Amino acid sequence: MSELQNAHFWVAKTSLNDISVIFEETYSDDDSPINEFARQQDELFYDHDFFYIEGLSHGIDDFFLSAGIPEENQNQYLMP
Repeated sequence: MSELQNAHFWVAKTSLNDISVIFEETYSDDDSPINEFARQQDELFYDHDFFYIEGLSHGIDDFFLSAGIPEENQNQYLMP
């Protein structure tokens, strides 16, 4: 079992082009978010240390299981 205890998942069905636009970073002197993803989260910046993008070829259920989230806990992570 994974040692993952706290995690945030952002799941989207979109094209690779849209992903590159959402995560394109722009830094400025004003208080603007670094990219569209940060803006959507109401943040100016987010920690990149444990951030990655992964394509899902086997579905969200397999992703959650590979992340160590038991099946009985998966529904609490999915928004309607």
